[in-house]
Amino acid sequence: MSTLTMTPYSDRRDLWPRLARWHHDAWALPGRMPEESEARFVARVLAPDPFPMGWIVFHQGNDAEPIGTVELKRHEMDEVPEREFWLGEVYVVEAERGKGIAAQMVRFAIDQARAIGLPELVLQTARMDGGLYKRLGFEPVRPVWVEAKGHSMLLMALTLTEDVSNS
Repeated sequence: MSTLTMTPYSDRRDLWPRLARWHHDAWALPGRMPEESEARFVARVLAPDPFPMGWIVFHQGNDAEPIGTVELKRHEMDEVPEREFWLGEVYVVEAERGKGIAAQMVRFAIDQARAIGLPELVLQTARMDGGLYKRLGFEPVRPVWVEAKGHSMLLMALTLTEDVSNS
């Protein structure tokens, strides 16, 4: 398994256009132009809210060539306003897929979420069986129809803190 370096988005502004393009190519809604996706990416990262907390992923010792991204974010889906903290933008470049990198990135994000005291992480995936996220402990919540995408996504959650008030 490769050793990875996670670098905050804020440390590598030079890579923001590339990251925005990756995210656009992977998840942009139909009709959205790449320039709009880049502007939205920059606006989100520069917003005064501490979220998103995003990281650029590199193989250790090679900070010239990013291989992925991962984010902790607030309120990702309008269809699910009751869930606040989300795992998102789990992206690995095609040449690096299938090597366990996404699992390492998600574990890193979970550790960061626990360290700042988030009660849970929620995510959406097109994999209705939960795929990687189920293997990492996320539980299915329910399918959610996303009108803009024209299909359902599986909503999943991972409890990060135990409620000890009823013990």
